[in-house]
Amino acid sequence: SSLSGIPINQSIAVTGSVNQKGEIQPIGGVNEKIEGFFDVCKIKGFTGNQGVIMPIQNIKNLLLKDEVVEAVKEGKFNIYAIKSIEEGLEILTGKSMKEIDALVNENLDKYDIKIVPFTVILGDKEVKDGEITSKDIFEFVSKTGILPKTTALNEIEYEEYFTDLLKEYDAVIHFALSSGLSSSYSH
Repeated sequence: SSLSGIPINQSIAVTGSVNQKGEIQPIGGVNEKIEGFFDVCKIKGFTGNQGVIMPIQNIKNLLLKDEVVEAVKEGKFNIYAIKSIEEGLEILTGKSMKEIDALVNENLDKYDIKIVPFTVILGDKEVKDGEITSKDIFEFVSKTGILPKTTALNEIEYEEYFTDLLKEYDAVIHFALSSGLSSSYSH
């Protein structure tokens, strides 16, 4: 939200989890979770914009109170069944993934933020991070079933990257992922 400048719709509750492929995974207690948020919205007053994002796999588990079903039919409350993280982001922001990616890149340029480009390996194709969108990656995984791999810059590439930055700037601030999440910490 901060990098894109797009606010997240706070009237929509989200339940579920996401796997490495960007697919939404099924959950337990879907009826209770939807009805719980519905009750909060009812107390606060319906706006017609409130709702819940849920995993599409849980549709078969829905057995909601008549009151919830009627509110959905009347457009007072919404239930969105999704299969991918992109669908969720598009609902929460009202923007397409292409628009979100463009706004993130625009703000990175605006605030002169540089991201050390990892190499993303999609099967036998290698591209630098930033040359491909998240939607492209998720589509590749959906079509092939192959998970992408990434490689960090090696020590020499890191040194070259930061040496080039210091030719352009007086100082560089570097934020790295923790050593438990990325090999870039040790470089």
